[in-house]
Amino acid sequence: MLERLTHSYSEPANAQRYNLAALLIATAAFAFIGVANAVDAPEPGSVYEKEDAFGILLVIGQTLPLALALRFPMAALFVIMGSFTVHAGLDYDAIWVVQFSALFSFFIAVIRGGNRQSYLALLVIYIAVFVSFGILLDDGEVGDVVVQFLLFGGIWVVGNLFRTRRIRLESTEQVVLELEAEQDRMAREAVRDERARIARELHDVLGHTLNLVVIQAGARQASAGVGL
Repeated sequence: MLERLTHSYSEPANAQRYNLAALLIATAAFAFIGVANAVDAPEPGSVYEKEDAFGILLVIGQTLPLALALRFPMAALFVIMGSFTVHAGLDYDAIWVVQFSALFSFFIAVIRGGNRQSYLALLVIYIAVFVSFGILLDDGEVGDVVVQFLLFGGIWVVGNLFRTRRIRLESTEQVVLELEAEQDRMAREAVRDERARIARELHDVLGHTLNLVVIQAGARQASAGVGL
């Protein structure tokens, strides 16, 4: 059973469906937890505002776009981090689960694009973190910004390693496919050449046989004429 599942996941189409299903499940969980945390009243004496309808909408904006990250990674990252920045700027309390949706969307954006998209994703994250944690949050500290920078920087390095490995695997698979296609072409040419060789040999044999028949027939006619 496990071997069958492993083989099924190794197929690109099935792997893509499984990844999408896992992402949708994670998105639904993050959105549910985020909204549930948002509707809770802040602790007494808290400096943060109570979440209203707009605040809850911003929480949804920080989680739900993750469902589109596989197809539109940079758009999902922009929406999530933009919603987070606006949420922080309106003095709403940060929702802890948003950290995971941001990490997931950032990681996907890094591994599913080229170098330019990877650097752009890192720039978006660093700007959002600096503005949110370093400027907008009332209790923001330099240490919070540094921690977030290090966290997302580490994710960026790991994502680039994954991306490099994926590109190498895709290149290897492409080379294997090209070699298989070349082998098929050579096999077809070999079969065609062999058929042509057999046809030539049959032609030569038949031609030689017909010549012998003609010669023998002529010899018999000649001998018959001599006998008369």
